[in-house]
Amino acid sequence: MPRKATAPAPVAEENTQAETRLVPLEMLYLHPLNPRKEPPAAEIEALAASIKAVGLLQNLSGFADHQIRFRLGHHDENPDHLGIVAGGRRLRALQLLAARGDWQGDVPVRITTDADLAGQWAGAENETQRGLSVVDRITAYAQMREKGHTVEAIASAFATPISDVRRQLALAILPEAALTALRSGKISYKIAQHLTSARDDATLQAALNAALAGKDDWSIGRMIRQGSVNADDRRARYVGLMAYYEAGGGSTVDLFENQTILHDEALLDQLTQEKGEAETEALREAEGWAWALFVPKESWQTTQEMRRIWGAKAELPEADATRMEDLESIDDTDLTEAEVEELQALQMRASQRQFSDEDRAAAGIVTTIDHNGALKAERAYLRKGDRLQSEAGDDSIEINRAAEASMPQNLKDDLRRIRLICIQDALRRDQQLCHLMLSLQMMRTLKTWETPFALDQTHAALPSKMDGMTIPAPLAEPPQDTQPEEPALALKALMVMDPVPVDRALYNGLARAFCRWDGPFVDAINARQPINARSLWTPNAANFFGRVSAGYLDALWRELVPDEGSRHAGFESLTKKEKVKELDQLFNGHELREAMGLSREVNTKIDNWLPEDLRFTAAAEGGEE
Repeated sequence: MPRKATAPAPVAEENTQAETRLVPLEMLYLHPLNPRKEPPAAEIEALAASIKAVGLLQNLSGFADHQIRFRLGHHDENPDHLGIVAGGRRLRALQLLAARGDWQGDVPVRITTDADLAGQWAGAENETQRGLSVVDRITAYAQMREKGHTVEAIASAFATPISDVRRQLALAILPEAALTALRSGKISYKIAQHLTSARDDATLQAALNAALAGKDDWSIGRMIRQGSVNADDRRARYVGLMAYYEAGGGSTVDLFENQTILHDEALLDQLTQEKGEAETEALREAEGWAWALFVPKESWQTTQEMRRIWGAKAELPEADATRMEDLESIDDTDLTEAEVEELQALQMRASQRQFSDEDRAAAGIVTTIDHNGALKAERAYLRKGDRLQSEAGDDSIEINRAAEASMPQNLKDDLRRIRLICIQDALRRDQQLCHLMLSLQMMRTLKTWETPFALDQTHAALPSKMDGMTIPAPLAEPPQDTQPEEPALALKALMVMDPVPVDRALYNGLARAFCRWDGPFVDAINARQPINARSLWTPNAANFFGRVSAGYLDALWRELVPDEGSRHAGFESLTKKEKVKELDQLFNGHELREAMGLSREVNTKIDNWLPEDLRFTAAAEGGEE
């Protein structure tokens, strides 16, 4: 039952200092100075629920203005009632609770008899009003929701965004131990956010225990997310969320990061593999390739050991080719939007490659899931042991097979380094092509892994065996004792230099930054500046022959030296060391060739021979695309 109203101790008229007293609720009224006139009923309802749940967290502010009672027409026997100048919403909420029998105590009120001070309190109410603590707000929201209030009503009552209410309600479902730890400061608000994304009670409890033991919020987040992925993951986009859910996958919504978390990454991987293999096989059958390989994640390592067939350039009909040339001759800024789309479509058709039946009978396709969640296919790869019908009887195929079985990884790495240096050497001779490739990269129209330059000023890695290798000076590392220049002085000196050596230094630097071993860019370089690795590298005992197997050396001898009875048998009977010496003499001197009476054709073949990794296809039509 509400307690009987009793008057507070009299407040002296001359006392202008504020003091706090407990005052019966029925002795309080809303003073005209109070700025909150008619707050929405939903706000009062929400605040009442909060006070009932966590108590009154802030005192009211009252003005002992005895005259105002009579001016307002309240001629009663108790002139000591207090007018509330700050805390009108709280007063209304308390009155609502009292009417329901949910409030029976006195109310703490800060009291003054000074009109100016009372006016300051009233004017500063919005600024000085104290908000609820995080846990108290969570509790208040939850209790209002239990009473049937909508999220929108709660947001209106607390004057807070709807998204904030949804987040706090997500925290409200945490176990009491977690809320207690949050209230006492034993876990941070960020950790509590992570806990709302836990896939099950066991994971949540383990994470809470770890947090109470001192784990930071990053570690807790990683613990919660272990084995989970975001719903915008490329695999989820490819498979589709509906397929994931139908297969039994679970998820939670992280309202704080505004994302959905899929909890079963292993299931998602399984669904991705199944769908990817099925679609890849369907594509293989439709296009007639010999084999197909699905690799869920894009990786250059997948095709590193494969040889690619580039096919023939597609030929546009004469009218389309003429139209494309006309559009390309117009400045981009002068093209209409429709003309830009038309030009792009024509260029796309012109860039497509055509593959013969022979290509498809031996080669295959490699498919991946790109970052947008779409199946991406790269065509015409030859795996180890694959060869085109036209290559039948080519002894170099036998050597390639022997190399694949016997060539050590460090030699493979060296050959790739040599190959890149040879490509860079050819590129530095073509400043126009260098300029075009740089422009293309700066236009940001290429995927990151397809850009031609690695603009970090590093030099190409050198092979571990430098015997027989010549590094062009523009591609070589600078002397170790070279001192860095002061920027301002260096720029000033450059401004007065002849532009020719400046440009040469620029394009030499771009050549050093080129980072592709194969592909269309290398084809374009080779078409304009034919690449011949023998101009910079010659195989010898140290850099090559001594690093491959005896079987490889036998196959190489059979390929290069005409079969005249005992020549091949005699070579194969030698020790590995003797075979290395014999081939070294064959490649790096003329005495042995003259003694063997080799023809000019055979000598030319030896002078041009290169291992597969250092061979470049002859410049083909369309190589400059």
